[in-house]
Amino acid sequence: MDEPIAIAFLQSKGILPETAKRCHIGFDKNWINPTIVKRCQESASAFHSVCVPTPMSRLIIPISKNSYIARTVFSDSQAPYYNVGHAGLFLPDTLYNGQKAVFVTEDVFDAPFVIQCGENALALNSTGNMAFLVDLLQKKPTKATLLLALDNDKPGWTASKKLQQELKLLDIPFQVAYLSGEYKDPNEHLQKDEVEFKKAVKSALENVVSF
Repeated sequence: MDEPIAIAFLQSKGILPETAKRCHIGFDKNWINPTIVKRCQESASAFHSVCVPTPMSRLIIPISKNSYIARTVFSDSQAPYYNVGHAGLFLPDTLYNGQKAVFVTEDVFDAPFVIQCGENALALNSTGNMAFLVDLLQKKPTKATLLLALDNDKPGWTASKKLQQELKLLDIPFQVAYLSGEYKDPNEHLQKDEVEFKKAVKSALENVVSF
């Protein structure tokens, strides 16, 4: 990724280019919304007119072979995220790389911060996707201890409690990791106080109980 606008956006979030590369985050300066493309095709067919969609600059965050998130690099956008394909987990393969612990975050921009600290993380990509993680673990359990680091707000607390109940039923080891500190999420914590964020990551790992 060598586009200045994309690099500047990532850096404003606290994400280094090498971290973005490790997380397979790309950039398309000529991305076109697939829904708009379809509407243009239908309009052209029905009214015999020419419809030219407007390209947009977007970060491309892969979710699976057939789905991804297109994230605007402009802060004033009214629709910063656009999901293409089915929703799903971000970086779920980290569950099976042989490490003793994997952080579970909420937003796709939270996981890279943990990875930037040299550790393992995945993102639910919305609390509504918690069932995807549970389903994956039912089919393929992990040997890693899950460190739950969801957002520091009511939806995050609620999802964390539900996830803890599900993990107990699956007999998957877990602990709650407080990576957000006094902030809303790990993203904000790192941007506000990178030193304390790294301490929180280290502390959570030091407290992992061996099973």
